[in-house]
Amino acid sequence: MKKIVCFCAGICLFLTILSCIDSESSKVSNNSEIEPKPKENSVNKFLFNKDDSTSDIKYSNKAEAPSELKVAISDTINVKDFGAKGNGIDDDGNSFQTAINSLKKGGVLLIPEGIYLIKRTLNVKSNITIVGKGSKTRLQYRWPKFSITKKLLYGFLLTEASNVTFKSFHIDGGASNYNQIILDDRKNQTWDVDGAYHLFFIKPKSDFAVSNIYFERLELSNSFFDAIHTYTRPADPGPKYKTKNVFVNNCVFRSIGCHGIGVGLINNMTVKNSSFRRVGLMKMLSSGYGSGMAVDASGGSENVKILNNSVDGAAAGFKTETHENNGGRYLTSRNITISNNKIKNLYSGSDYKIFYGIKANGINIIVKNNLIESFSHGILIGKDASDCVISGNKILAKGEESVGIRCDKNGGGHVITDNQIKNSKTQGILISNSDNLKVSRNLIIESRLDNIRIAGGNNILLDGNICANAGTNNITIVPLKGMQISTVSALNNICYDIDGSQRDQTKRILVASAQNVRINGNRLNAVTASTKMSSLTNNNSSLTFSSTFPSQGTFVKGDFVVKKRNKATIDNSDKIIGWECTESGKPGRWKVIKLDF
Repeated sequence: MKKIVCFCAGICLFLTILSCIDSESSKVSNNSEIEPKPKENSVNKFLFNKDDSTSDIKYSNKAEAPSELKVAISDTINVKDFGAKGNGIDDDGNSFQTAINSLKKGGVLLIPEGIYLIKRTLNVKSNITIVGKGSKTRLQYRWPKFSITKKLLYGFLLTEASNVTFKSFHIDGGASNYNQIILDDRKNQTWDVDGAYHLFFIKPKSDFAVSNIYFERLELSNSFFDAIHTYTRPADPGPKYKTKNVFVNNCVFRSIGCHGIGVGLINNMTVKNSSFRRVGLMKMLSSGYGSGMAVDASGGSENVKILNNSVDGAAAGFKTETHENNGGRYLTSRNITISNNKIKNLYSGSDYKIFYGIKANGINIIVKNNLIESFSHGILIGKDASDCVISGNKILAKGEESVGIRCDKNGGGHVITDNQIKNSKTQGILISNSDNLKVSRNLIIESRLDNIRIAGGNNILLDGNICANAGTNNITIVPLKGMQISTVSALNNICYDIDGSQRDQTKRILVASAQNVRINGNRLNAVTASTKMSSLTNNNSSLTFSSTFPSQGTFVKGDFVVKKRNKATIDNSDKIIGWECTESGKPGRWKVIKLDF
């Protein structure tokens, strides 16, 4: 009997121990929101998930010595347990650094609600997640002015760090006068800067010493220069090393002196679902540099995706650039996609000289489905570009010298297709000495000069574009001084004025001083053919106009009926351009062609 009692008591004790362990595990689980990142790691938590939140995280407000048992069991600590006050008055910088240093094997640093004054750069190590309570958690940086010869201070510095997540807090760099800086000739002068130079500075000590960095649901504001920076311009001091795997999701950037994100020598970065407000506030210098943009991925940036972001107020939207010389190296940017972004309210005036919404200046750059409102060029294909695809973009180019899509002399091989461009003050599309291009199915409305202008280049196809309301010619194929044009085909284009006005055929398609030009199958609202047209012109026809949907008659696939209007412009009440027959018949099947913005 005694043996049975002892056995039962032992079982009870064992179950009690299990219950305690279970309870402790439950506490740990309730104290952190754990979602594994792509690589399995006990520290890789809080990954990009639309449905995640930090509302269930429990914080301790006690400013007491950290519990060694707590760190050992959960790898989760609270910055207030290391002396941080969060009152916006006391300097909490050292408390933050001590807390980070205590996570020797990695873990989670929790930041409760509050304003945390920080007067130092925070150094981050590997396998750490730093998470707050959203906008109610603010890191407020502040320090006095410094000079170019003094050590710059940053929000967070990453030199040897991997598997790091920053999530759900507001970081305020404290800069208030970034737009007053004067840096000409890099003189030894005092910069009147009262905040962080960069909010996050990624500066690897060797190639890929920094990798797998996540920025999620952050609010980043008042950085003197960039909010997130790995930029490797020629002017940046060496040595320069590569970074890989950086991910930015659902962040807000506002009041930034230069770039929201400025990176170089980076492999695999995604920036998505983020907003950029009032970035690039630093005024242009007399040397021609200074203003910034939402994202600049240049100088050896590869495999970058910039997706579903919005820009409202910037010197420019997005750029990818190949640097000609960076420490003796030619740094090509390649394999970059800029897609489904919205850009508006770009700066104008003498203080801001960047002149595009998006610049594609690398190899295999894809720019698609963006909505761009620009005071200058909508999209610029730069001089180091080759094999770029520009498709499905909606562009309103409003500046006095603006071009919807401008293609400079470069490596060529580009495809420009299915874009919509309206109200450009010069050309809708301008090609200057670029070769091997396909320009097709673009809709270009109301250009002050030409809808499409080829000023130089070889082996160019213009196919199926709709060109309406040009101040000079719908399509101009005439070289500028010092340029040549050879082997151009203008096929199946539609050229007209919206109100149905007829012009001489050379006002529809003008060709001069160009070699081997073929103009065939175009539909032109023009008077009889002009003898000035190329001898290779044939099979061009007139256009049909109708005020209503083509419901009667026999049509064949490919027929196009233009919407007849009594006025010479298209307003927001009726954006229909016309109808395209997609299946032959009486009257056949039709697709509505209209402006989508």
